Amino acid sequence: MKRKTVMVLTAALVLSLGAAGCGSEKAADTAKEEATVSDTTEEVAEAEPEKEIITDAEELLKRYDENNTGSYKMDYVSTMKLEASVEEESMGLSVKIALKADCLDENLHGISSVEMAYNDDDEPEKQEIDLYLEKDGDSVLSYQADAGDDSWIVVKDDSSMAFLTATQSKLVTEDRLAGAELSYDDQADEYELIVPVMDTGDYGMLAGFLSEEMLYSFSNGDDTAYESLMGEIEKAKTHYIFDKDYNLVSVSIDPVDFAKKIGEGDLTGEIKIQCGMNCEYSGFGTVKEEDVIASAEIKENAEDVYGNAGETEKVSYEGATENVDTSLADFYGSIGGVNLKAGEKNDFAKTFGAAGFRLSKANDGEYGWADLLFDDYEDVNAKLYAEHILQSYDDVNKEIEENGFYGYEINVSASEVKPEMTFGGLTWGASLKDVVGVYGNPSDSTEMSWFTMLHYDLGNVSVDITVYNDGWLFDYPGGLQEFKVRYSH
Repeated sequence: MKRKTVMVLTAALVLSLGAAGCGSEKAADTAKEEATVSDTTEEVAEAEPEKEIITDAEELLKRYDENNTGSYKMDYVSTMKLEASVEEESMGLSVKIALKADCLDENLHGISSVEMAYNDDDEPEKQEIDLYLEKDGDSVLSYQADAGDDSWIVVKDDSSMAFLTATQSKLVTEDRLAGAELSYDDQADEYELIVPVMDTGDYGMLAGFLSEEMLYSFSNGDDTAYESLMGEIEKAKTHYIFDKDYNLVSVSIDPVDFAKKIGEGDLTGEIKIQCGMNCEYSGFGTVKEEDVIASAEIKENAEDVYGNAGETEKVSYEGATENVDTSLADFYGSIGGVNLKAGEKNDFAKTFGAAGFRLSKANDGEYGWADLLFDDYEDVNAKLYAEHILQSYDDVNKEIEENGFYGYEINVSASEVKPEMTFGGLTWGASLKDVVGVYGNPSDSTEMSWFTMLHYDLGNVSVDITVYNDGWLFDYPGGLQEFKVRYSH
């Protein structure tokens, strides 16, 4: 390409010189100049090095990491259409999620929009959110307001929004390179890296709609629908496009068109799902800190709706014991009479498994935790932590089943039926005074109008206990309703 350009420019120069001269003497001089320029052109052409073409995926990602400034613009779109019919009854759901944002390192600011319709003939409902995501230690602070509105809220979110604040280099993980295909397009001067889709988590913000629980209800109780969808998704590929300077310019997933017969006997039907995702990147190096950080006014006036984004405060509570006994058999909790340990292996089958819990098939292995599902405790939220919380596992369910879990969290605040558990001899509904009577004053705490969260820092182990006020929501009971144990190396 360079050689051709040099020669075209040289030809233009020669023609202009020739047209300017008159007479044989000048013509001869021009001929000498042509020869000289032509020789020079050949020398330049011969000296021009050949373009280096990267053929190894790891080397391409290495070049990308070296070049990545963490400053870029994002244009993300994911779509899903879901239809289900049983006999003459049918229903549909279509969702389009978009985000246009400025990104810098692990912070972003943009407009997120969601369009949703429940049947083909419905007018889509649309909501636009002005969104800031800011890295806050191991968590993410999300400042949100309806686009054009000044009523901001702030939410601390350490998982569902985390993928948005990840730098681009984290989009291509090492565990996918085994099945990677790399090619170079000479015409476009671009690289294409193709890797297998791992799970619904690849669809980013759409993943929540593709959950095991949602498909179970949409397919009229067919508990094989999610597994069948996963089989179809695993056939899809994720395509990463890099430009000549090794910038990641787009990510897309092959469209998935899934159909499955459901029901049995007289109640039969079909479920169909179509989904896809595309994200484009541009403006490399142009986004500045002031483009992605919420203003002081927004931060000052944003409402902390869940009470977990503000500063914590160390306080003393009446009746708190001074001698905290971590050697209590169930200090870190027990379930079904089996004591749980922190930072040590717990057997899933003998603990939560024996109590009727099962590991969700929707666990994507992106990090070292797994959500639990439970038929007996429909409104209980719980998850287990593998030995390394921040490690990416190919199959986190298998990891926990074979090698155990090292921490957990459980919230029963919205459930009438609660699993049989104890905590230092206490059980669900224990008062704040009872809790500090066993666990002592916390390292710090967060107090809101409807709950108090006590945080205990015990070295490489931490315990969070949340005690709700009576009547905190409708007629829901108060007292101890959440318990979390975290472990870090």
